[in-house]
This record gives sequence, C-alpha cells and structure tokens, in this order.
Amino acid sequence: MNLEILEKDILELLGLEDLPEDQKRDLLTKMGELIEDRITLRILDFLTEEDRKKMDELLEKGKEKELDEFLKEKVPNLEELVLAEVLSFKEELVSLFKHL
Repeated sequence: MNLEILEKDILELLGLEDLPEDQKRDLLTKMGELIEDRITLRILDFLTEEDRKKMDELLEKGKEKELDEFLKEKVPNLEELVLAEVLSFKEELVSLFKHL
C-alpha cells in the first residue's frame, strides 16, 4: 500500500492547495461523497439482502455506532477496505491530473 499517497493531503497531491477556502471546502465535500459512495458499493458486495435492509434501518435511524459494529461484523477487513478505497481514489485523481 502506498502510504505516501494515503497520508498526503489530496489537495496538495493535486497541486490545488492555493484554491480559495470555499472552493477547497466544496471540492473536499464532493470528494468525500464520492469516496463514501465507492466504499458503500464495496460493502454491499459482502451483504445479503437481509443485511442490506438492516444497514438501511440503522442509517435511517441515525444509529452510527450500531451501524459501525454491524459492518465490522459483516465485512471482513473493513478498515483495510476503506483504506484501499481511499488510496485507489487518490491514485486515480493523481493519475488523471498528471495527464491534463
């Protein structure tokens, strides 16, 4: 795993650290949403239909702690999955920006 990319700020990796603060905030929000969507799709691969319903219930009720425990139980190596998805996202963006 490329820890250098994983640990480095994404805006710095992309050379966007000089953007105005409001643009940085908007960009980071959008990136966070994309990463969250990608992680969710990966998680869904591990869940049965019944598990998906349970996950939706926990999300709707805002039971974050219970959801976290549920996912750790259902998804092997959840933390590694999350880190791998973040790393993949960062690597893809860095590669894309190099080709612009």
